[in-house]
Amino acid sequence: MANLSKYKNTVALGAPRAPFVRRKPAFVAFTLFIFILIALPVISLILIAFQGNTDSLAHIAQYVLPRVSVTTIALLTGVGFLSALTGTLTAWLISFYNFPGRKILAWLLVMPLAIPTYIAAYFFSEFLSYSGPLQESIRAIGGFQSMRDYWSPEAHSLPGAIIILSSVLYPYTYLAVMGLFKIQGGQYMAAARILQSKPAEIFLKILLPLAWPAVAVGGLLAMMECLNDIGAVEYLGVETLTLSVFSVWLNQNDLSGAAQLALILFCLALVLVFLEDYFRRNKVFSKNAKSASSEVIILQTISKKRWKYLALIICILPLFPGLFMTVFLLASYSLNRLDLIFDTALWEASLTSISLGFVAAIVTTFIALFFCFLIRFYRQAIFNTGTRISSLGYAIPGTIIALGLFIPLSQFDSWLNTQMKMLFEVKTGLLLSGTSAILIYAYVIRFMAIAKGTLASGFDKISKNIDHSARTLGASKAETFIKINMPQLLPTIAITLVLVFIDVLKELSATLFLRPFGTETLATYIYDKASRGLIEDTVFACLLLIIVGVIPVAIIIRNLIIPQK
Repeated sequence: MANLSKYKNTVALGAPRAPFVRRKPAFVAFTLFIFILIALPVISLILIAFQGNTDSLAHIAQYVLPRVSVTTIALLTGVGFLSALTGTLTAWLISFYNFPGRKILAWLLVMPLAIPTYIAAYFFSEFLSYSGPLQESIRAIGGFQSMRDYWSPEAHSLPGAIIILSSVLYPYTYLAVMGLFKIQGGQYMAAARILQSKPAEIFLKILLPLAWPAVAVGGLLAMMECLNDIGAVEYLGVETLTLSVFSVWLNQNDLSGAAQLALILFCLALVLVFLEDYFRRNKVFSKNAKSASSEVIILQTISKKRWKYLALIICILPLFPGLFMTVFLLASYSLNRLDLIFDTALWEASLTSISLGFVAAIVTTFIALFFCFLIRFYRQAIFNTGTRISSLGYAIPGTIIALGLFIPLSQFDSWLNTQMKMLFEVKTGLLLSGTSAILIYAYVIRFMAIAKGTLASGFDKISKNIDHSARTLGASKAETFIKINMPQLLPTIAITLVLVFIDVLKELSATLFLRPFGTETLATYIYDKASRGLIEDTVFACLLLIIVGVIPVAIIIRNLIIPQK
């Protein structure tokens, strides 16, 4: 009996517990404080919006909202539809059919994810410009002298924005649909082939209904990224709600109007979030999905040449606007601008980006681990709700986060400076709103969903029986988490750090608003030069971002694009 005395405080599995909130109020208060900090941008926006007068709202409702709403909805609809269509068709062909170039295309079709939307837009526009390769070839072949003698596609337009954004965002659908096909598509395909069904019938009547939730999730993710974009749409001359918030706040100096417009944008983002969550939760898998996931899909070789070429064209075509045009011009320009390697501003911006990315990745991953700890060990509604709210940041455009953070933090800095001056005669200045701290704060909110989602998938692979065993032996929840779960999660934690780090390097919209005076990141360095028409001066900065962007794409390919026989 004496040996069992050290376990006297052990709680038996399944025994009723006292409400957690009453037992550890300090812990709950700390957790709620973290949730409030993450929700601060939205809370701030609501307060600022209601402080504005009706004149500002009436002006926006009459002159701004109708125009930009139509443009935004048209852009989102076009990008969502084209991304879903492209991703679904390519995933279907790559998953079930064998044709020339299939293996390399399976990898290449994911690569556009490594290219930020604004970089793709810059080089897409350059490729189609009067001095670009396309129009030069048309003039050389046809002997034309001016643009009035021939027709050429226009990049600076709504259709141009839809095409270029879709060409780098369709991999969301491609990966989602391919993942679903790998889990259970093979058994349906095999049954349909036995019945000698035609490929078009199999796709339309069996595979498309099966993949519909994944198609919807991928399309909605593309729409969320499109809603967050500011660099590409501004450069291409497409006025969206996100760009209008930027314009109303900085160009028109109307803070309340910008907040009111940002709330409308936030509501639109919430609609996309709830739709994406609905389709994700309502994915339908067969009871044998687990066993089916280990089966190898037998590829059907396309015998007729015309169908082989058609499959090849369908898979190659989406790569031209985003991937091939960008890589071609980057390679061409870089050979002519080797002097940019010695540009000190470029390396200073790179160092700033690396420093911000490193700190933001550590902070974001640490907080995401804390949220995963809450979800795994405490079944409290307040914690579940709070962690779900914390995941909304990825869907909220960086413009909203920036606007919602800048005002309260600048007011806090002003209050703190006044108090310190009165009490200690010390000027603190802008400790948060005037330093890189506000950027780190924005990045944590923006990319919390990525960190939490990646870590949660790692936690799902750890059996809870291990936790129960540790708890039975007297380990506390914190000890179980740190000593048992964390060592098993180290590879997932490393992947999370890499993903957040690289996303911070590419982030533009929040950085444009919140960067301290004189601070440049790689993203703002590219934006500033591109906005002045100096595209060639951005080549090495773009190459750096694309090269580091290949890392998470390689991780995705390694985990999802498994070679098939």
